[in-house]
Amino acid sequence: MATQIEKLPPFHNLIKEIKLHHNCVIFHESDVAEFVFAMAVGWCNSASRRGRATERSPRA
Repeated sequence: MATQIEKLPPFHNLIKEIKLHHNCVIFHESDVAEFVFAMAVGWCNSASRRGRATERSPRA
């Protein structure tokens, strides 16, 4: 998972932000990477679903 995060610098910055703002919650580096990656993928998928849903609104 570390190699995927290295290819995505914005998410790596987001990991640092999570550590700064939520320093009461301590993750291992790999757990943060997997969580942020899954969260980002889910967010992109939900955003694209919302976009397609608005395009198909007359059919729905």
